[in-house]
This record gives sequence, C-alpha cells and structure tokens, in this order.
Amino acid sequence: MFEEAASGGSAKAHANLGKVYYQGKLVEKDYQKALLYFGKASDLGDVASTYDLGFMYLEGMGTQADTEIAAYHFRRVIETGDSFSDIYKQSLDNLIQFYLDGRLTRRNPDLFLYWVSLKSKSDVPSAYRSLGRFHMQEGRYAEALDLFNELKLIEIKKTETIFIDGQNLQFTYADPQEGILRGFAYANLGRIYRDGLGVEENPAQSEACFTRAVEYGNADGYYWAATKFLEKGDEAQGMDCLLLAADSGSPTACLEIARDFMEGSGMQIPMEERIYYLQQAAEMGSPEAMLLLAESHLLQFPHAPSFSQAFQLALQARNLGSSEALEIIRKFEAIKADNESKGSGSSLDQRLG
Repeated sequence: MFEEAASGGSAKAHANLGKVYYQGKLVEKDYQKALLYFGKASDLGDVASTYDLGFMYLEGMGTQADTEIAAYHFRRVIETGDSFSDIYKQSLDNLIQFYLDGRLTRRNPDLFLYWVSLKSKSDVPSAYRSLGRFHMQEGRYAEALDLFNELKLIEIKKTETIFIDGQNLQFTYADPQEGILRGFAYANLGRIYRDGLGVEENPAQSEACFTRAVEYGNADGYYWAATKFLEKGDEAQGMDCLLLAADSGSPTACLEIARDFMEGSGMQIPMEERIYYLQQAAEMGSPEAMLLLAESHLLQFPHAPSFSQAFQLALQARNLGSSEALEIIRKFEAIKADNESKGSGSSLDQRLG
C-alpha cells in the first residue's frame, strides 16, 4: 500500500516507507532504503524526514557518517520547521554544538550567532552559555568580559501558586539556572583575569572570581580549587576536588586526570578511565583532548578510538584553530593513502577499528 502511494508522489507515504525500513518491524531492517525514502519524502516537503536524514548522516546509518551533510539537513529543518517542535529544537542544538566542538569545517560566526538568537527564544540560559563559549573560543574577549559581568548579576526567578486553606499563595524563588549562569560567568572571569585575556593580569581579581564560582558549584571553579590544594601539598583534598570538577563537567579537569603526570601522584588511573576522561573533555570542546585521543590511536593504546573516529577528532581540533593538529592529520592521511594503495586486508581492518 505504501509503495503504491509513494509511486504517486505522496510525501507521507515515502516517509512511512522510510520508517518501515528504518525500524525493521514489518520488513528486514535496511538503512540504505530508509535513507532513500526519507530523502524522497524530504524533497517533497516532509520536515520530519529531513531531520531523519540529518540524524542518519550524523550517525553513519546506511551511509558514511558526514557531519557537514547532517548539518545541511538540520539547517533545512530550522528554515522550514515549527520552532516549537522537538526536531526543530534538537536540530538547533546540534548545529550550535557542531560549531562549538569544531565539527563544521566551514565556520561562519554570523550564522552561529543567528542560531544562538533562535535558541534564546526558547532557552535563554543555554543561549547565554553558548554565546559565552563562542566569545572565549573566538578570542572576542571584550565581548566576553561584558557578557560575563552581566551574567554574574543575572536574576532568573520562578513563581508558583499554591492553593492552601481556600487561598492562592504565591512563592517566588531563584531558578537553578540563575546559579548555574552566575557560576559560569565567575569561572570565565577568573580565567580572563588570570591569563590576561583582553585585560591586564589581575591575580587577586581572578582568585575572587574563582572563589565565587566555587560557591555556585561551578566545575571550573572546582578545578581551580583543586590546583590550590595541590599547590599547598594537600594531595588528598586536591584529588577529590579534581575528580569532582571532572565529574561536574570541567574539560580541563578531565584533561588533567588523563595526563601521564598523574602516574605516581597517589591516584592510579587505569587506561580505560583515562580514555573516558579524554572523551569527556573532547566532547566539551577541548582541542588538546581531541589530539591526545587521536594520538592514542596512532600509539595503539587499549580502548583508543577507531581510525575514522581519531581522524575526525584531529580534524575537529584543526577547525578549532590548533596548529598542532596539522602534523597529526598528515600522519592519518599518510596511513589512509598507504592502506588504499595496498587494498583492504586484516591489518587495515584492524586499524580502521
């Protein structure tokens, strides 16, 4: 029935056929056919199928994974889709994240700021965090300083009405996002004053900002506290803070835990956990973590990413401005060229993971 409707040009029928082959409930699962029918449905204006195409290219289902093509389809969703729909919101989140973690080769700052402006219509706190990361990543420190000075004072209130004894009583309280944004702002201000990013270095101001970041439970604030404990020789407290920082989402802490100098520090970290923390740091946009993961494949470390994953990480680091990535990329390109000239074999299969 669906095949007959699809032959007549029905977008819905093509979309349904795509779902049938994608899910594999009524027929044998076939991602390539799912991709074909989602593509036809998308061409006929089915926005959900456009999102499905983006997702399949992102995950490499029925085709080689390609973030650029995935981003193209996600852009089409936000151009034609309903801004209140889940696929619109997810497409927007994907595009913002692709830019911040270096997965887009063609980087357009104006387009990114447009996506953030769209995000701000439904999720202001998330838009602020993305904008802050963008300013720091792009070296726009004057804009970052202005933004973080605004966010450290931000107020986000919630009001609830409760019916008690025949009366409606209103309670107003601080939204948890208020503390999250303030901690984010103070941690970044601490970094700006510590490293002299667009301002003169000011250790006292940096310490004051990081202290406030800790008070708000910020992960980078915890990392700063860990370094202070370690400098004082309090290794136990320092390591506890370091793990807390990593588990709370500090890419710098994740990176430090994975480093070789951690050996002999009193806390032995198995290789599998090191790779895990490197992956966490890379997912949070750390170019250094991306390169260490890429090198872990070249060094054939256990639990290292596959060839294609490692190569992609090196490319992401390059897109984020890492000059060190170029040499590693050349190594991967040489391996790829050598394997292609020799043809596939067991050795190649093993290297490709």
